[in-house]
Amino acid sequence: MKLSSTYLFSLAALLGCAYADSYKELFTVNITEDSTRNYTVEGHKCDIEMQYFSGSVVSDVFNGETRSGSSLVYKNFKDGHTESRARYILLGKDSKGECDLFIEDNGLYKENQTVITKPTIITTCEDLAWLQTADVQGRVEDQENGKTVKIMWNESNTSLIPYPTVTMPDNSRTYDKKLFTFDIGIGSQVDVIGPDNALAVMIEFTCTSPAENFKATGLDTFVDTRMQFKGQIQTLSARYILQGKDDEGRDCKVYIENNGVDDFTNMITEPFIVTDNPKWAWIESAPLHGSTSWSPNLQIHLWTVNDPSLWTEQPNNDDTGIDSEIEVEDNVEVDDNNDDSDSDNEN
Repeated sequence: MKLSSTYLFSLAALLGCAYADSYKELFTVNITEDSTRNYTVEGHKCDIEMQYFSGSVVSDVFNGETRSGSSLVYKNFKDGHTESRARYILLGKDSKGECDLFIEDNGLYKENQTVITKPTIITTCEDLAWLQTADVQGRVEDQENGKTVKIMWNESNTSLIPYPTVTMPDNSRTYDKKLFTFDIGIGSQVDVIGPDNALAVMIEFTCTSPAENFKATGLDTFVDTRMQFKGQIQTLSARYILQGKDDEGRDCKVYIENNGVDDFTNMITEPFIVTDNPKWAWIESAPLHGSTSWSPNLQIHLWTVNDPSLWTEQPNNDDTGIDSEIEVEDNVEVDDNNDDSDSDNEN
């Protein structure tokens, strides 16, 4: 799911100096960053920072604490703008009893701008069910050991806000050059089912890369986040960082954000990749595709099109003095369909 860049930049510009009076604070999420679980990748078009955190809410409408796996990813682009996306589930209570609150908080801003975010909320809390279609925003402020995020409601807007729309991955090209293969270990999951059968799922997983071109291990336990709204296909978005060596013995890291859809017979993904390996810089701009196979455990395969100009004519190749061609495999048969009845997750 994608939020309009124009919308978010306009929101930041309008509210960068002063907040709109029509917004009322509902509750504040107090974020404490885990300094032992902060990971970075310095890419060529974008730098990545992945920060794990814990959080809590104390308010009149909800009290709770975050479940495990809460994380925030910053994409700091070289043109000066930043995209941020936090994903977490709060377990707590409203006036009716125990309930869960899932939040995906999306930000898009430039340096020195006030950070205004657009949350997507799914909840089992009866008192807060209306938030799924309410006009809400987040206001982020830095604190000594983390941040506070004030969830604000525009009480003057009584219109129902539509659910986020699904952006379908590209499936129009022939993706027959394999880049990476990852072994995935699937862990625990938490489901949040709100009104209208809105669904959020956070699935923990580990990953390794066994291939000759990149032998690496995931830096942490990561999360595949899935959402589904009425009348829409289920979306997935798995974020992870692997660190290891390429086939020339060079130390390097790769960040993958594997975004896609799953109709339970076929999963299609369009990954976003950032790497600090100079010879793989071209991958950050290449068309990408993800598929799965089971042998017997889950493997993720990332592909690009068979266009040698992608890796032979990459920008700054002459400056690095490094041959940028990756050892890409010829097309091998993989299963885009996931027939395993016990687990239906692509990361």
